[in-house]
Amino acid sequence: MADYDNREQFLELLDLMHEARTGVGIQIPQPARVAEIDELAEELGASELYELRPWLHMTAGPILTPDPLLCLVRSRGVISTLSSMDVLDRAPLLLAKKWIPIASDECGNFYCYPIGSDFGGLTRPVFFVESPHIDAKIEYVVASSLYAFTRIELTCAVTGADYPTTRAEHLELDPEFDWYKAHKKIWELG
Repeated sequence: MADYDNREQFLELLDLMHEARTGVGIQIPQPARVAEIDELAEELGASELYELRPWLHMTAGPILTPDPLLCLVRSRGVISTLSSMDVLDRAPLLLAKKWIPIASDECGNFYCYPIGSDFGGLTRPVFFVESPHIDAKIEYVVASSLYAFTRIELTCAVTGADYPTTRAEHLELDPEFDWYKAHKKIWELG
């Protein structure tokens, strides 16, 4: 299966990243090098990275959005930044399921992106996992894809808006989200 590739979405995220950098002053780290991306895939035991590969070609993270996006490669040498791999070292249940932590709520819970075979297709949902070092289970789904999650996070950072929690707000930013039926969605939390 080929890695996920959608140039239109890639360009939209680059525009949002530029707007976040210039308009709001959010620092956007440099892209990961090809060798770093290949090393990450090998360390994860992943034959495919799906949407992670084009994202890493834009930035290796971290980005301080409402839910800070994590650094996805170890070799950045940023001591104060938690990397996805650091989280996986401490939460082996996530690694066993091939759920990659991509953002944190800064309370020990993580937003994860699945690269395992449990989720079909090239686009995969982003979901919230509470206390992954104790029990790795999906609490609820927050976006239809890594692209949608990143787009929402960057849009919120640029506009100062809160993360959408109603169905109407969410579908305005992530119209593909309605197709996902397997788990609770963020607006179904009550």
